[in-house]
Amino acid sequence: MGNEYNAVIADLEEQRAELDLLIAGLRKRAGMSPDGGGGPGGREIHSATFIGKTIPEAARFYLEMCNKRPQKVEDIATALQKGGMTSKAENFTSMLQTILRRTETQTGEFMRTSAGEWILPEWVGKKATPKAVRDKEDADAEAKPEGADAATKEETKVAG
Repeated sequence: MGNEYNAVIADLEEQRAELDLLIAGLRKRAGMSPDGGGGPGGREIHSATFIGKTIPEAARFYLEMCNKRPQKVEDIATALQKGGMTSKAENFTSMLQTILRRTETQTGEFMRTSAGEWILPEWVGKKATPKAVRDKEDADAEAKPEGADAATKEETKVAG
């Protein structure tokens, strides 16, 4: 019985080798490294990847490349600079952190995890909502006792 498996395994390994060659060729044609290196999601960051983009646009683009993996601000800053983002700021990482926090507060386009890493709200099933609104909704949800909705509906039925 083992010999039957050996033949199937050998055939599949041959097919995998052919597919790996095809994928490497396609990656090369697409301007990516053949091994899928580059950004955390396997997409290549070139010296002009972020040119012409605002910092929030570039940060969003980079996070989208990360396959839903939270990123530290230092890693985002490094990637943006590698991708052609320039700034006259003395400390690019600090400036980026300020912009990400301001954007989180004003539009909710970015979210910071409890570990201090940055994600996109859609990764956790949320809409871009300003942080103040999200915090209020979370506080309201915590303050509402369990079963309060059911009690309110029951009171409405009795009163009506």
